[in-house]
Amino acid sequence: MTQMLASPLDVLAAYTAAVSASDQEAFLGLYAGDARVFDAWEVWEYQGKDIWRKTVASWFNWAGEDGGYDRPRFEEVQVSAGETHAFISAIVHYDHFDAEGKLSRSVRNRMSLGLVRQGEGWLIQQEHTSVPGSMDKYDELLAEPPAA
Repeated sequence: MTQMLASPLDVLAAYTAAVSASDQEAFLGLYAGDARVFDAWEVWEYQGKDIWRKTVASWFNWAGEDGGYDRPRFEEVQVSAGETHAFISAIVHYDHFDAEGKLSRSVRNRMSLGLVRQGEGWLIQQEHTSVPGSMDKYDELLAEPPAA
C-alpha cells in the first residue's frame, strides 16, 4: 500500500485517481495480496493480486489506445464499516475521455467491495462488479465460466 487509506471512502478516491492516471501499481496497491475479484467481464473470478494484475494491465492499455483514459465516477455509495472490515456498494460509471479530453463513452456497473483493515489503512479483499443480465440470454448464463 503506497498511501494511507484512513477511511473506506479513501479507497474510492484512490481507486478513481489510480484509474484516471492509468497507474497500474497504485491501482493494484489498493488490493490485498490474496484479493478475490469477480469481474463483470469475461473471466468468472480472479484469485490473488498477481492474477488480477494481467487484466488490469490489459484494461489500462485498452483504455489508452486512443490516447485517452478512463475515469470512474461513483454514485449511490453506501458504506458499512467496523473496526477491521468494511463493505461498500455503489454504482460506478467508467467514463472514457479521448485524447482531447472529450467524453466518448461510459459504462455503468454495480460494484461491491469488501475491505479489510491492515495496519492503519484499508485494502480491497473482495470486489464484485456486475451488470444486469437479460432473461432472453438465460441459457448463456448457464454455461461454464471461463477460467482466469
